[in-house]
Amino acid sequence: MRNFAVYGSLNDFLVGGGRDVQKRYADPNTPEYAKYQRYMKLGITAVVGIKGEF
Repeated sequence: MRNFAVYGSLNDFLVGGGRDVQKRYADPNTPEYAKYQRYMKLGITAVVGIKGEF
């Protein structure tokens, strides 16, 4: 083997993932639960790979 490498990457590992919240324009009297247009909870992403020249 001339060149061989193993690589990896973890995103948002320490905080447990992220979230994406988008609210729509609403009347001030609208309840809080009705203002959400989109709520996405994003988890931890991982990339693992092997690259080499054989």
